[in-house]
Amino acid sequence: MFFIYDNPVCGDVLDASPAFIRWYADMIPHDPIGTDRGSIRSDAVVIWQSVRDARPSPDQNRDSAIDLVDPLTAKLAVTSTRGCSFADAPA
Repeated sequence: MFFIYDNPVCGDVLDASPAFIRWYADMIPHDPIGTDRGSIRSDAVVIWQSVRDARPSPDQNRDSAIDLVDPLTAKLAVTSTRGCSFADAPA
């Protein structure tokens, strides 16, 4: 089972759970049409998977720290935005 969390402001709950491990983490850029000039231009997205029958992760940034910008906004401490690519994920 995978748990996909956009803007993971409570990601510490899943990080603390012995039932889940991180599989993916990145800052995903917004569609330019859906953003205004003053808003954050990308969202933190973290994917956890259940420990039972876990698949290997292709993502080197999966353990990036989740930083809270404010109580409603999370960002990741990653140095680059790769976008969402699961090409290396196992089938």
